[in-house]
Amino acid sequence: MKILFIIILALFSFGSAFAQKKIKSKKLTKIESADMTREQKLVHESQRKAKKNKPVSMQKKIRLEKKQIKKSKRTKAPKPKKRKN
Repeated sequence: MKILFIIILALFSFGSAFAQKKIKSKKLTKIESADMTREQKLVHESQRKAKKNKPVSMQKKIRLEKKQIKKSKRTKAPKPKKRKN
């Protein structure tokens, strides 16, 4: 009975260790960053830094919000970019 209890306890402890594993935010590849606009890159970087608990300056946040407001007023479909292979 004690062995069964120890085995069950060990399984629960190992299971919770794997469940708490965090997924790291990845950096963009060259192709992904080429497809993104400048503002989208800024948003992605600020989200990555926020997940790592790095401070994002207030000036950068304000600048980003202003750019997003401007861009939202002028919404157009992005032109497809030609990729160099």
